[in-house]
Amino acid sequence: MRLHSLTISGFRRLRSANIMFGDATFLIGANNTGKSTVFKAIELLLSAKKTISSPEYYSVVDDETGETKPAVTEVVIEAEFRNLPTDAYGWRGFKGRIFTYPKEGEDDSGLSVTYRKTFELGKDVRIEFRSKKRELDEAYSDCKTGQDYIDKDIDADLVSSLFSDLSKNIGKSKGALDKLEQMDDIWQLGADETWFQNPGGIPGNVLKMLPRFLLIPADTSISEIEGSTSGVLGKTLNELFEDVREQSDNYQQAQSYLDKLSEELDPEDSDSEFGKMIAELNTILSSVFPDSQLHATADLSDPNKALKPTFTVEMSSNVRTPVTHQGSGMVRSAAFGMLRFRQKWLSKKEDIRHRRQRSRSEHL
Repeated sequence: MRLHSLTISGFRRLRSANIMFGDATFLIGANNTGKSTVFKAIELLLSAKKTISSPEYYSVVDDETGETKPAVTEVVIEAEFRNLPTDAYGWRGFKGRIFTYPKEGEDDSGLSVTYRKTFELGKDVRIEFRSKKRELDEAYSDCKTGQDYIDKDIDADLVSSLFSDLSKNIGKSKGALDKLEQMDDIWQLGADETWFQNPGGIPGNVLKMLPRFLLIPADTSISEIEGSTSGVLGKTLNELFEDVREQSDNYQQAQSYLDKLSEELDPEDSDSEFGKMIAELNTILSSVFPDSQLHATADLSDPNKALKPTFTVEMSSNVRTPVTHQGSGMVRSAAFGMLRFRQKWLSKKEDIRHRRQRSRSEHL
């Protein structure tokens, strides 16, 4: 089985796109045109993810506020898979959803399925198969219970997995009809087409039969610029903060306020909220395990440790988004630029340090 075509609507960078795949397919284009989005769309299509966050929806910049807002209310990802094995006719959820196309060689089965996921903003995903309309086979029209279907040679394990009480009347509720839809053998196929929702019942019944997809992301580049303390951007921002901090009058006053805050966090002070909380906690601990106590002391004596900023990092080109939502080319370019900047910045810092040392020596 192979991926033949992919249609994407409203996802990340792509308002609308249709991609045809061959034995080897290369995506070539400028930065931030949606190449990485194509791979993310395939990954999303073949995952069990039920919802996506609002930044995943195609967005535009509001001219008045400058904010980036979703321009669509749903993301649709649709794929046609070709060259299914003939065994697919017996796969759960596939009956009536397999279509034919002209074979492209001796090894081509000429069988295909079209699988679609729709992520509506604020709702769970809707999963569908392109399908032929189905009508109940008259041979099963008088079946009322699960046992009735078993008596007419429908697989007993399948029926038992759908209906726990085989003697109970199934009824005609939506839940009951959804379960009956999973019993492929009781349906006759018509000529008209439709989109059938929740094929196979549990999404995994279909997903496990579709091709596996491996996405190797540019994680190394992303980690360098998303603001983590181990990345080059995080290290640089923290060092910049330290430089600013050393020259700040506010920082010089910070220790006095930290000392006052430390007094408020004194566990021995029974009048403080912190002291009351510790006392109550120890009362409960002692009731569970006699004479046991917990001791917690806040150490705010070193502002270098107590004052550690966190940085929220985003990138913008035509749209401002978190780093993880930018294209791989853009991320790699930014990481390269950041590494280059850091090297120049460190050299500049070193020059300043040497000049200060020379200045001190001259004064001495």
